[in-house]
Amino acid sequence: MTDRRPNAQQLIHSKNARHRRPDIQGLRAVAVLAVIAFHADLPIPGGFTGVDVFFVISGFVITQLILRRHAAGVFSYREFYARRAQRLLPALALMVVIVFTLSFLVQSPFGDQQQTALVGIGSMLLSANIVIIRSVGAYFVPLVETNPLLHTWSLSVEEQFYLLFPIALVLALTWLPRHLTRTSQENTTLAPAITVVTVITATSFVLSLMWSYGIEPLSLTSQPATWAFYQAPARAWEFGVGSLLALAAARGKISLTTRGSTGLGVIGLALVVCGFLLITPTSVFPGVWALLPVLGTAALIAAGTTMSPNPISRGLGAAAMSRIGDWSYSLYLWHWPVIVFLVLLWDSPWAAPVGAILAIGPALASYRFVEQPIRRRMVPRGTILMAGLLTSLVVVVIGIALLVVGSRFIPAVQALEEERRTATISEAAGCFLPTELSPEVDLPRLSEECWFGGSPGDDWILLAGDSHASHASTGVIEAAGQRGLAVFSITGGACPFLTDPVAYSDLDECDALNNYLWKMIESDAPPSAVVLSNKGVPQGVESTIARLERDGIPILWLRDVPRWSPADQGIQHLPCRGGALTFECEFPQHEVEANQAVTRSAEEQLRQSFPEVTFLDSRDLFCSAGTCSPIQDGQLRYADNEHLNNAGSGRLRSLFTDALEQTLGPA
Repeated sequence: MTDRRPNAQQLIHSKNARHRRPDIQGLRAVAVLAVIAFHADLPIPGGFTGVDVFFVISGFVITQLILRRHAAGVFSYREFYARRAQRLLPALALMVVIVFTLSFLVQSPFGDQQQTALVGIGSMLLSANIVIIRSVGAYFVPLVETNPLLHTWSLSVEEQFYLLFPIALVLALTWLPRHLTRTSQENTTLAPAITVVTVITATSFVLSLMWSYGIEPLSLTSQPATWAFYQAPARAWEFGVGSLLALAAARGKISLTTRGSTGLGVIGLALVVCGFLLITPTSVFPGVWALLPVLGTAALIAAGTTMSPNPISRGLGAAAMSRIGDWSYSLYLWHWPVIVFLVLLWDSPWAAPVGAILAIGPALASYRFVEQPIRRRMVPRGTILMAGLLTSLVVVVIGIALLVVGSRFIPAVQALEEERRTATISEAAGCFLPTELSPEVDLPRLSEECWFGGSPGDDWILLAGDSHASHASTGVIEAAGQRGLAVFSITGGACPFLTDPVAYSDLDECDALNNYLWKMIESDAPPSAVVLSNKGVPQGVESTIARLERDGIPILWLRDVPRWSPADQGIQHLPCRGGALTFECEFPQHEVEANQAVTRSAEEQLRQSFPEVTFLDSRDLFCSAGTCSPIQDGQLRYADNEHLNNAGSGRLRSLFTDALEQTLGPA
């Protein structure tokens, strides 16, 4: 006799169809629309908490799915993981490969392509969140926000949940009841599962609070807030809330009247909306703020769990909302890459919102031609797992190729990188101290080695500040030499020359260096002038200028040189941009000015406060006719996005020559 009983996959499909919740699909729509609105720069400051809504939904849905399969006696880890791979992997792999391709074509081969490749590889290995922590950093900094695969961090967190949580839940449903109870009644067998999930949820919530607020000694890391945002252990409680809700529903503990479910739905919706509007990128998050979207989502799910109809659940379950919820995974996958690449290629405030709209096209195409056909196909689970592994391997190999080679093979890129690599650094680079210094040993030695164009006892000029003073040293030394002046310069990484203690510096002994320089200035042989330069305007530099003016020492302030990326973005190796199609070394002047708007404003305020200080501006040396470039007269003048090389520093000589004549008189 032929066995006509349905196999496991057919049973799963039929059960999934019967347990479809239109209101939950509508919740998915709310979540994805909020995230997209946030990334499109629309006025929804907490839209990124849509991810938290997704986490709660996932905990609820997956727990219900496991409970149904376990009760039917068809649960299989292999089947579960195969279904997750079949559901999520194909569309993800397609998106990542297309992003890799676009990165090769339009992103910088020295920095941006590598970051995109690393995160893409991580997304295929279920670890994008970990890669982002180690290679990029916090969620809201510019370097992260230009990564087209940033959004895959949440997918990795969810996949890590899918990987580990079913094991804990099934053990709690099977092994614990056999060993801890003598009855097989469902309500009793669910008790160990509820206990296990409660412990996991509570532990994760405490850990999330500890990391969010950096509470010692349990913060466990030097960047606890970043770990709280990205790491699965700090986010597991959000899935756990959804799971506990599913367990409560399975035990029949959710029973509400129409009025009760309506009230719960209103409260839930209010909490979620408050999260969207009150939470901002500057909020400590997750922290206690995450309770708004998490508890709000749980309330909305609970309101729709009862048989009593309510207007909130009916609204969420409307056909349009449910359909957007069906598309939510594809919309989430595609919206952020399209926004990032359009912003990169189109310098307009409309780029982000237009990108969000344009992303609908590839998202629906992916849903129609990739996600749905593969999801519905009946394929043996072993085949699915093998195909998933091979797909991940292929994408990882492509990512490694982008990481290692990218578009660096392009002749123009190769030539420029070779010039950058072989170019010499400014003359006083050997007296730049980026890290540790032993004042008792090194300063006396350096005080002999760091004289240029003269020696102690000669008339001299002091060049002081951070790396932005060091990179100007060739121009200062050449201009001073024309007047027979020596230059003394010892500078430190992120070590501005101040009177007061420096709050933060790359150089541990920054204050010791500054004290040493003040002793030289206030000795019997003071400098003829002091040249100051820093990245930006350091807090407290007004006291330094006032003290020098009281001592009667002329001051020259070199305003920051043009910068080829935003001031708070990490430095790239090459001061150009673009990939195989868009590589260029010219920048619109308005873009360069926007990169330094804050610094220029602070410098202008300083100039107005100290009219006796001579301010030098190098912008015209690198900008003309509305464009700026690190390449002048066919020669690369920069070492990276913000520091001059020796040729660029020498280009400053004319500025310092004129400034010294203005300050000290004719030579």
